Amino acid sequence: MSTETVLDVRNIKVGFRRKRREPIFWALDGVSLSIRPGRTAGLVGESGSGKSTLARAVMGLQAVDGGTIEVAGVSITASRHLSHKRLARDLQAVFQDPTGSLNPSYTIGRSLGEPLVAQGVARRQIRARVEEALVRVGMDPSAADRLPRHFSGGQRQRICIARALMTQAQVVVCDEAVSALDLSVQAQVLNLLMDLQDESGLAYLFISHDMNVVRHLCHDVTVLYRGQVMESGPTSQVVADPSHPYTRALLDAAPVADPERQAARRAAQVRTGTATATGATEEGCPFASRCAFVQDRCRTTRPPLVQASNGVSVACHRFPEWKSEAPPTSPAETAPQGSSVA
Repeated sequence: MSTETVLDVRNIKVGFRRKRREPIFWALDGVSLSIRPGRTAGLVGESGSGKSTLARAVMGLQAVDGGTIEVAGVSITASRHLSHKRLARDLQAVFQDPTGSLNPSYTIGRSLGEPLVAQGVARRQIRARVEEALVRVGMDPSAADRLPRHFSGGQRQRICIARALMTQAQVVVCDEAVSALDLSVQAQVLNLLMDLQDESGLAYLFISHDMNVVRHLCHDVTVLYRGQVMESGPTSQVVADPSHPYTRALLDAAPVADPERQAARRAAQVRTGTATATGATEEGCPFASRCAFVQDRCRTTRPPLVQASNGVSVACHRFPEWKSEAPPTSPAETAPQGSSVA
């Protein structure tokens, strides 16, 4: 496996201001991550954490206010003249809603072939590559002549994955790509993504709010809260022994057989609020207003992201002391990363 990164995001900042005199709201504030070929990097956090903003920035759809993004060794932030055609060759995306991602009046063949038309590929070659892509995702080649309405939600998402394969991209951004699907269909799509990765060495940026999905698919994970990285590292380590209180809260929020025990355990660690709450100051930890282990310095000084002895990077003034104050929890029930999802 190559040691070179195919996606390198360094210290990205994206800010918004509703009115000229209002302070800037930082949707992303110093976010970094990288992915090598054949690897999957998970990006998790609740609504409002900045996940989709980062996805748009990586796809060249969102201007950034600082930092750099490189796709297959080419900076998409340094060059204003980088064409979307050049970026699309190396990077594609699969979105949450497969129905909204497909033009209802286009045949599947036309939708899949459009990226190749833009690259000037001959019509005869396009048809052959469309059929090949459909077969790779478990669809019959005759699907190319039908309209999206003839397919189920899971089949439409397979078709969207096939479209992402058309340009032989090195990186695929999966933005909540399975969250709208039934659990059984989710498992089929996740297994398909893993099979395609084993076959072609694809790199995935997998964006989700569901830690159960991330733990099965992702080699590494970055946990975002209000645009800042709370924790990042190998998924197996982060899931088995979370270093940040917010990461543990996300894990405790995953469905379990005893909802009452789950609710009590989470209440002991997280106070009422949302990712868009304004309780934390710009200088302090963004999670301070919801953290059960908060101290005064958490409200006044932003914790740096430092690498711990377990190989995970964490931004928490109280690591590792907070763990001795937390209520006991049972070990996470995890499947080996990369194993098929039942």
